[in-house]
Amino acid sequence: MSAIELEYEDVVSDYCQSFRQELAALISLANEASDTPDERRWVTNQLYQETHRMAGAAHCMGFRSIGKDLDAIEKDLESIVGSETHEFDPTSLVPVFRSLEGHMSLLSPKRSKLLKMTDEIDFSSAEEGFRSNTTLDAKTRMISRETVLFADDDPHIRDLMQIALNKLGAGKIVLAESGEDVLAKIETEAPTFIISDWQMAPMNGLELLEAIRSGQTSIARDTPVVFLTSMSKRANAIIARRHGVNALISKPAHPRAIANQMMAIIEKRFQLNSRKLGRSS
Repeated sequence: MSAIELEYEDVVSDYCQSFRQELAALISLANEASDTPDERRWVTNQLYQETHRMAGAAHCMGFRSIGKDLDAIEKDLESIVGSETHEFDPTSLVPVFRSLEGHMSLLSPKRSKLLKMTDEIDFSSAEEGFRSNTTLDAKTRMISRETVLFADDDPHIRDLMQIALNKLGAGKIVLAESGEDVLAKIETEAPTFIISDWQMAPMNGLELLEAIRSGQTSIARDTPVVFLTSMSKRANAIIARRHGVNALISKPAHPRAIANQMMAIIEKRFQLNSRKLGRSS
C-alpha cells in the first residue's frame, strides 16, 4: 500500500469513527425545544446545512448508500427551507435520522469505494511516468508556484484534499471552512487558485465568486475558481458559468480528478500568458 493510500485510509477511518457522533448531534438538534415559529425555522435551516455537509462527506468518503439517504433528507429540507412561511416541526425528523443508524455496520474503510478506487491506481508507476515526461514535469513546476485555497465545510473532505494537493506538488495549501473564511484568508494568504464547495453557509460559493470577480477582494479578478458540487442540474451549471467559474466538478469526485482539472486550468492560463507576452514583444 502506497503512502497516499495509507493517508486516505486514515481520513476515511476518522470519518467512520465520527459519523456516529455527528448523527447523534443531528438527532439532538432536531429534538431541541422550539417554542416559536422563528426557532423552528432556525433549527430546520441548521438541519438542512448539516445534512448537506454530511451527504457530501459520505459521497466523498466512498459511502454512496449513506450519501443517497442523506441526499433524500437534504432535498426534502431544501424545499421546506425555501418556503418563507413554513411551519415545519423538526422533531418529526428524529425517526428519519435514527433510521440512518442502520448504516453503522457499513461504515468501515474496507467498504469505502474511494479507497477501492485509490487501490486500483498504481501511484508509484503513475508518478514515475509523471516525472519522466518533459511536458508533465513542466506542469509540476507550474503547480509548485501556486498557493491553493481549498474551501469545504466538512473537515474530512478538507483533509482528503490536502493530501491530494500535497501529492500534486502545490507550493502552498490553505484550507478554509466557509465562504467568509475564504474571504479572510484571501487577504492574508493571497491564493492564486481557489477550489470551493458550491454550497456553504453563511456565504455560498456564488457569493464568494461574485466578490472575487467584481474586485471586492485583494486578489486578481481572474484568479481561477473551481466549484465542487452535488448539484447536477444544467441550470446550476449555467448560473455558475455566468458568474465566471472556471470549472464545475460533480461530487463525488476522486481527488485525482480534481487535480487533473486543476492542472488543465493552470496549463491553459500559462499558454494564454505566453501568447500575451509573444504579442507584446
